[in-house]
Parts: sequence; structure tokens; C-alpha cells
Amino acid sequence: MPTTNTTKKARQAENTSYRPYSVEECWMLHRAAVEDGYKHLDDLILLGMYTGCRIGELCEMRVEEIGKDYFQVADGKTYSSKREIPIHKDIQQTVERLIQTSTDGYLFSELSDPTVKRVKNKRYKGISQKFGRLKAKFGFGRRYGFHSFRATLANRFENAQVDVNFAARIIGHAVPNMTYGLYSGKIDWANAVGAMEKIAYPKP
Repeated sequence: MPTTNTTKKARQAENTSYRPYSVEECWMLHRAAVEDGYKHLDDLILLGMYTGCRIGELCEMRVEEIGKDYFQVADGKTYSSKREIPIHKDIQQTVERLIQTSTDGYLFSELSDPTVKRVKNKRYKGISQKFGRLKAKFGFGRRYGFHSFRATLANRFENAQVDVNFAARIIGHAVPNMTYGLYSGKIDWANAVGAMEKIAYPKP
């Protein structure tokens, strides 16, 4: 029988970590965002589902950091956050549209003005608050947030039987295997693309 990690650190992580949305809940939130009409919210949810990026990573991403088939996360919360993420075929058209319609060099343009003191230099403050109100409308509590899309993508990788080290590098988590994490460097791009191609969000 599998064992459960009962260390204090493991219990604390379990009590504070974000829970994943189900595939059905992802599409429910996306539909609600479309109907709400708040600028970029539906696209932000979609990219969160297929990249596992933090909301700040997406909202701070510049058009110049996006290649033909990848997102470049040049900076982030941790060392593991710096990564290249393959662009899934299901969001290619959305990404291209956002690039073509950008008015300020950012993938998500015209968000909160970071020069205004009340937004505390965060472009994503306004849309983050809007997402918080949207998910609360459906009864999602504090254990759910935009960060939950990272957990959802991890769950999709697991269901697709993607190697855990590949999934960790794409999502931006520390690689669980010590030898791989310390010494191996990046995974081959073809392997990263292959792992991303296995991800699916079947619409209910």
C-alpha cells in the first residue's frame, strides 16, 4: 500500500497548497468569463490552463518573449520559474490574436497601470481581483485561485502519464529527482513539445 508523508512540512504544504480545478470547472470559469466580458479574462484563464503560468508571469509577459512555438518566462518567483513553455495547439490562435492586437508590447495589453501608486507596480492587480470575484461566485474558497490552474495542469500531465521531471520543468516546479534537478540542465525541446501535446481539456 502507498504510504502517506506525515512530516510537519508535508502537512503544512497540504493545508496551504492550492487545489486543482477539474476540467469541467475550468471550462465553467472560462464560459463565465466570456459571458462577463471583462477584457482579457477569458483568454487569461485559457492560457493559465495550458501553460501553468502564474498570473503575474502571464500579465508581465512581453510580445518579444514569445517565439513561434514557445513562451519564454525569463524571470519568476523561483529559480525553477525561468523556463520555456511549448505553445499548445489549442491556444495558438489565441496567442497570435493577442500578439497582433497588443498596443503596449505586452501579451495582455492595457491592464492596470503600474505607475499608479494604488496598484503597487503590478499590472495584474485589477484582473486578478476580477478573477477572484468570478471564482467566488461559484463558491470556490481560499484554497482555489488562479494558481490552481498550475495544479490542474500538473494533474493533466499526470493523467497523460508524462514523466514527472518533464512536467515539473514545463510548469516551473523544482525537479523532484535530486540528480536531475542539480545536474541535468534543460530537457530536449522535442521532449517538452511531446509532453505538451499529450495535454487535453475535453469540453463537457
